[in-house]
Amino acid sequence: MRESLGRAIELKEFKLGGNTPTLGPIRTSRRDHGTHESLDVNVHLEYDCDARVAFSVGLLSVGIERVYFKGDLCLSLDPLVDEIPLVGGVQVTLASLPDITWSFSGLANLADVPGISSVVQAAVERAIRETLLLPNCVYIPLRREEVHPHIEWAYPKPSALLQLSVHQVRGLPRVRSPLVELSLGSKLVSTTKGKFKEEGHHLWQPPFSSDFFVYTHNQPVVV
Repeated sequence: MRESLGRAIELKEFKLGGNTPTLGPIRTSRRDHGTHESLDVNVHLEYDCDARVAFSVGLLSVGIERVYFKGDLCLSLDPLVDEIPLVGGVQVTLASLPDITWSFSGLANLADVPGISSVVQAAVERAIRETLLLPNCVYIPLRREEVHPHIEWAYPKPSALLQLSVHQVRGLPRVRSPLVELSLGSKLVSTTKGKFKEEGHHLWQPPFSSDFFVYTHNQPVVV
């Protein structure tokens, strides 16, 4: 496969390999939004892809030999309707940041250097957070209607407001001013620096608090 992606970038090879993804467990739940109902399908997905992707950037050849993905894919059939195809559209989101790793080949092995690797990982996580973590989603309409019928469903509405507070942390190693990161959906916040009280014990006075919108009960809180 050879396809031009621009003046400087050229895709030389693209193969997904023969491995198949592992699906499950699968959980479903029905939601009543007042004006309509929807069906949420939460699928745990694990995919060890023996891909082969090769492209060139000017004189530099870059390759990706393997991609590993593990995470929870959320499909919301929204809205449910009384006519074929019975579903107005599908929202596609991720409940939390997935575990993604990859292996480079060629000169791209430079990305395996710890400093560069962390920059690449951070860029990938930021892109996922801004596009697929709730309330961000991809909406696929399945019905044809006249005037912007899918605006409401393309932007999920929160079902609850959750306040998280950090009061104290125990058992930390020798860290004088620790920070705690709190994440729910696409929102990520860092606390102020904790006050050192004694070995392995830090306090926040007053407690650090932040509010998070909750869109589905499948969303985990990550600390």
